Amino acid sequence: FTGLSLAPDVILASCNLGSVTFLDSSCGLVGRHRLHKSKISSVEVNPRDPHLFVTSSVDRTCKLWDRRRLRSEGSEPLEIITCGGVVTSGHFSFNGTRLLVTSQDNTIAL
Repeated sequence: FTGLSLAPDVILASCNLGSVTFLDSSCGLVGRHRLHKSKISSVEVNPRDPHLFVTSSVDRTCKLWDRRRLRSEGSEPLEIITCGGVVTSGHFSFNGTRLLVTSQDNTIAL
């Protein structure tokens, strides 16, 4: 796994294949969704709304997702942020109202 994040009811784990795996508290598989075309660098659950999470990827995007809208195929993110380089991370502020995105093109987006 390339990243882990905890929600109250599930563990999110990102991987090299562009997927996020959802595990229950006993590490049993709940679901898996392909959300990027390339490796996901990080995944993080919103501290204010645990249904929301963000993924960053080497495909130069950071995507905001709502778990309730994920489908077995063709899920659409709520928002896509495109950067000039590999997106290394996306982090929510402590209250979940802002998103900080870092990229290997030496930029930080807020």
